[in-house]
Amino acid sequence: MRKIFLSALTCSLMLGVYTVQAQQVRKTMKRLPDTGQTGDYTAVPGEDSDFRSAPIVMIEQGDVVIDTVTGLMWQRTDGGEMTWAQAKAYCDTLTLGGHSDWRLPAGHELFSIHDFSRSNPALPTAFQRTGAEYWWSIDTLVSDGRRIWCTNAGGGIGPHPMTETVSAGGAKKFHVRAVRDQQTPTSIPEQFTAFADETLQDNLTSRTWMEYCLPGVMTWEDALRAADTTTHGGFADWRLPNVKELQSLSVREMTLPTTDLRFFPCIAPAASYWTSTTVLNKSLTQAWILQTDLGIATYAEKATAQHVILVRGGDKAVSVEDDNVSDTAPFIRPNPASDVVHLSQTWSDVRVYAITGEQVLHNSNTSAIDVQVLQAGVYSIVASDGSKTTIAMFIKQ
Repeated sequence: MRKIFLSALTCSLMLGVYTVQAQQVRKTMKRLPDTGQTGDYTAVPGEDSDFRSAPIVMIEQGDVVIDTVTGLMWQRTDGGEMTWAQAKAYCDTLTLGGHSDWRLPAGHELFSIHDFSRSNPALPTAFQRTGAEYWWSIDTLVSDGRRIWCTNAGGGIGPHPMTETVSAGGAKKFHVRAVRDQQTPTSIPEQFTAFADETLQDNLTSRTWMEYCLPGVMTWEDALRAADTTTHGGFADWRLPNVKELQSLSVREMTLPTTDLRFFPCIAPAASYWTSTTVLNKSLTQAWILQTDLGIATYAEKATAQHVILVRGGDKAVSVEDDNVSDTAPFIRPNPASDVVHLSQTWSDVRVYAITGEQVLHNSNTSAIDVQVLQAGVYSIVASDGSKTTIAMFIKQ
């Protein structure tokens, strides 16, 4: 029977915690979005669609797109093909949607907007098609500053020579898509907290990882089976990570491997690890993998043998205590709500969107929203006072 896990991460804090050398990590995304993949491509339990986390919800507002999961605001239509140097200058001087604090995104931010239920481009429909093959990030390859981390229309990410784009004399189309922070990014002392039972809590994504890999290598379906039968640290809901989760372990400042060996001593310097995410091509015989030498997200035939590391937990698809409420203005209560949602202040423009991105309510100069006409489900509130735009999610009972 297929298992659907919608519950929050519940890692036991009674376990002993040991300490390693701290390393400040900048957090720009509130949470890690789901991959968007919903199809069933095997009878073996544990593929990507069997586990849902924070669903992709993009809201279009004119020339910009707001990612309600990460909290980032994106340029809706990319800025076109250009060199990497031009892309940096373009973002630094861009004024769009009434904002002038745009920047070239980090690789992990670019990767977060991929929708793996789509291909060519693997992007939500909120973003306009432009014919781009790749998109620049701000990140350079640690071992070669002439290679830039880029996402591609197929859904992958990897470092490319900056000379590959047309404007630099190459034959490929590298475009720029700007991003901006809606909330001030925070810093956390360390990405991972290690527990004595050989599990790790990821403080960026709220996932729990096994510190050690499963022994040997195995095919994709065997990896799903092994995950489904693994018990470790008192938990039996371990699973194969999806492609966004596994890519989140890749540290751009590291190489051979790109994962932090202080926390993941089992990761080989140059090996490939399975994800639960299927590649949406005609054959459906391939799955996404992470190559640990450089941190490239690519794919392999499911029948080949790759390494395996397991994860558990995730964001809640539906929750009364979702931190969309606690860390994002407008603060809303009650949540869930059946009649009126109260905001923390009066906002000049308040819009309510269904999970599909469709606008369902619009109010002006209000601190309360009558939601009685809405059907039960999950909704996003986008509130603006002219100088800033903020987002929260709520449940209509």
